[in-house]
Amino acid sequence: KARVQLLRDLGTAVAPFNAFLIAQGIETLSLRIERHVTNAQQVAGFLENHPTVASVSYAGLPSSPWYERGKTLTPKGTGAIVTF
Repeated sequence: KARVQLLRDLGTAVAPFNAFLIAQGIETLSLRIERHVTNAQQVAGFLENHPTVASVSYAGLPSSPWYERGKTLTPKGTGAIVTF
C-alpha cells in the first residue's frame, strides 16, 4: 500500500479521474489558447489607446519593437501576456 501511495504522491501514476480531467483539458486547449491570444490583443490595443496608460508591452502590437519577430516566430499570435 505504501508503494502505491508513493507513486500517487510523486505523480508517476495518474489517478483515473485526474487522467479524465487532463484528457478533457487537452481536447479544448487549442481553442482556449486561441481565445486567450485574441483577448490579449484586444486588451493590449485598448490599453495602448487609453490616456492614463504610460506604456504597453505586447509583441502583437504594431508599435512593439518585437512585432515583426513575433509575426515570424508565432504566426498564430504572440501569446496572452500583456504588461502595462
